[in-house]
Amino acid sequence: MRPLAYLVGLSGLACLLQGWVVGSEGFSRTHTILILVAWAVSAAWMIWLAVIAWRMPDPMAGHLTDQGGGNATASPTTPHR
Repeated sequence: MRPLAYLVGLSGLACLLQGWVVGSEGFSRTHTILILVAWAVSAAWMIWLAVIAWRMPDPMAGHLTDQGGGNATASPTTPHR
């Protein structure tokens, strides 16, 4: 997960550099290149994060099984006796 955080930070740094270049040079060729770099790095970390999220197990999957010891008549709202 640490490399993903570095990639997100690099994306933010590219956006900051865009603002600095526009402030000093205006809309130049350098600014265009930085825009493309920022988009590419942002797309990379977003896709990476989506793949990680897709591969994670569903936390609610275990909650749907019967954990009451086979007591089919008890409902979740009534106390067990």
